Amino acid sequence: MIDSQTQNQDINNILPALLSVAGACQKLSLGRTKVYELIDGHEIEAVKIGAKRLITTTSIDAYVDRLIGEQHAR
Repeated sequence: MIDSQTQNQDINNILPALLSVAGACQKLSLGRTKVYELIDGHEIEAVKIGAKRLITTTSIDAYVDRLIGEQHAR
């Protein structure tokens, strides 16, 4: 049987699938303008839910992996 404390810890460890533009800025340590450039350039993926634009965390992770790969290739 799982106690409520363990269950709460599991819930707190769940990472979001989508981040706001502000959240993506924070995760990437970039400004809003650059994040919108990455979205417009299809470097990271965004979806709209109503009027809100949200960025997929998988596309942020993939973007960072590409940057690292490019650095290692040099």
